[in-house]
Amino acid sequence: MKAVTAIRSIMRDDAELSAFCMGDIHIGNVPNGTLRPNLALMQVGGADGVNHDGPSRFHNDAVRVYSRGDSVEDATTLSRHVFRVLHGYSGARFEILIDLIHRTNSVSDYMEDADVYRCIDDYRVHYSEA
Repeated sequence: MKAVTAIRSIMRDDAELSAFCMGDIHIGNVPNGTLRPNLALMQVGGADGVNHDGPSRFHNDAVRVYSRGDSVEDATTLSRHVFRVLHGYSGARFEILIDLIHRTNSVSDYMEDADVYRCIDDYRVHYSEA
């Protein structure tokens, strides 16, 4: 969960992304009636590092970012903002030292029951605890 919290903080610090994302950045579920475009974040995997000496202090978490909009253009634009901010990022955030964030997968869809367009991007966060 540390990687998800760090990613949300990194994105909120970017003025251009924050201005476009009118419905905020949510961890897990997005409440009904939330303004769009908005973002939802979920941790979808991860592993603690190990080496020949046993456990290491390095971690590798997978975080899924849902860029949601009323149109395919809004969802795509928001996804591009997220990519610009996250892909290649390294730095300290809260109690973790991020070595690298990079996108590993990207797909888009339309959720008919929620009437929302989504770009779904998976990011890997390589970090160690400070």
